[in-house]
Amino acid sequence: MSMIKRIQAILENLAFFIFCMVVILFLMQLFCFTSFRIPSDSMEPALKDGDRILVNKMIKGARLFDVFAALDNEDVTIHRMPGWGSFQRNDILVFNFPYQMNR
Repeated sequence: MSMIKRIQAILENLAFFIFCMVVILFLMQLFCFTSFRIPSDSMEPALKDGDRILVNKMIKGARLFDVFAALDNEDVTIHRMPGWGSFQRNDILVFNFPYQMNR
């Protein structure tokens, strides 16, 4: 095997590895966890303004919806994946920002 073919094979393997890692990270963020930044001090003293939290979506299940319908201001049906547990005392829950119908 010549040196050029060897380098080409290494680059192909590296590109495939990076592609697989991006897909895995996207799927993990979609179904398993996501991160948020606390925008205000309304949760003090437990959470301070600017804190970052990691949300476990596997407890109650990830929500899936049609993004393109939401972008077109159509009615969106939200489906929830099955979860693996229930909330416990002192868990921090993350809610959506209130939706306004007349934008």
